[in-house]
Amino acid sequence: MSKEMATQERVFDVADELATHGLRVTSTLIRERLGGGSFATILKHLRNWEAQRESAVDDIQTMPPQLMSVGETLVAKIWGVAHRLAQQEVGNIKKLQIETESNLTENLRESLNEIQRLEHAEKASQETLSSLQAQLHDAELRVAEVNERARLLQQELTSAREYGDRMQQQLIEATERASHAEGELSAIKARAAGATGDTDPQKTEAKATAPRRVKGKNEDTI
Repeated sequence: MSKEMATQERVFDVADELATHGLRVTSTLIRERLGGGSFATILKHLRNWEAQRESAVDDIQTMPPQLMSVGETLVAKIWGVAHRLAQQEVGNIKKLQIETESNLTENLRESLNEIQRLEHAEKASQETLSSLQAQLHDAELRVAEVNERARLLQQELTSAREYGDRMQQQLIEATERASHAEGELSAIKARAAGATGDTDPQKTEAKATAPRRVKGKNEDTI
């Protein structure tokens, strides 16, 4: 067959196709796919293809530590905003509670004074007394309602704090898993380098990350 069959473009195309399907990219297999060609020419183009692949792997940069901390910073900011809003809301409720209790206490004092005055008055009206007692009961119910609202808001604040703590713990665990994964990747690269005898970290990384699959009985097993 003519050597022109093994042009760089055709060798690159066949190599990409083999790699995409998880096959070992070898000069023999490329020559079979091309239907012929010089082994020397195919091997030269194959080395250029491998160098190009290694260069592409080198372009993948490890996430900077500053970026890794973005998630933690974001969670902290969200928690800070939620905490301030919750504290502000609780403060408003407490202020409202104090003002309401003060007004109700004053109203209660006035009502009690009026009741005492009516009790000591010969012409006290039983109907007026009953009305004032009803107002007193309503005031007590409103005080109880305000206290219940304050209790519920305190529970919501506690839940928000617990949620923030869980989010922070999940972020810590995710960071630890990422660090562990990086350590495992480094170990795999080191083992690959030892197994192949290749001390070039770029070639080792390309081989460790190249797509693979288990072949049939008549093919080599990776």
